[in-house]
Amino acid sequence: MKLLIIFLTVILFGFITINCSLTQEQFEKSHWDEKTQGPIPTFIETKIEILKIDMLPDSGAYYFFRPSGLADKIIDVNNKLRRLYVMGFDITMAWYRPPLGGCQRPGSDAITTTMYPEFLLIRLPKANESLEEYNFIHIEHKKDIKFLPCPYDVSCYLPNKIIL
Repeated sequence: MKLLIIFLTVILFGFITINCSLTQEQFEKSHWDEKTQGPIPTFIETKIEILKIDMLPDSGAYYFFRPSGLADKIIDVNNKLRRLYVMGFDITMAWYRPPLGGCQRPGSDAITTTMYPEFLLIRLPKANESLEEYNFIHIEHKKDIKFLPCPYDVSCYLPNKIIL
């Protein structure tokens, strides 16, 4: 009897997991009408050796992503940006650096022992308060960004409006 209950629990859990999972493609199709809204962009990644605040465009509204826990870790930046775009956030640029166990300036042998969480900084043409519901902190202007945590080996993402 005990084995039957365990077996049924495993089967039920598996069924619920399969039915509740939503692929990126299913999410996009359910939130986006390509006929009226155009294609969903892919985001082209470019590596930047050092991201300096003065490299950021002056206009637009900036948002830092602050994960609330392990479930919020960004695994696929391109899909995260595509999801936000499908939800109506017009991302014009984004910068991402994965979590680090230490910070090392390019060309240097020295490395800090400080742990650096991942950071995702996105730029929209104008502020959108709704983004704050998804663990983003609004930064009105780039002059309000005082520092970038370990700004080395950052990836810059630009939307490509044509899907390949």
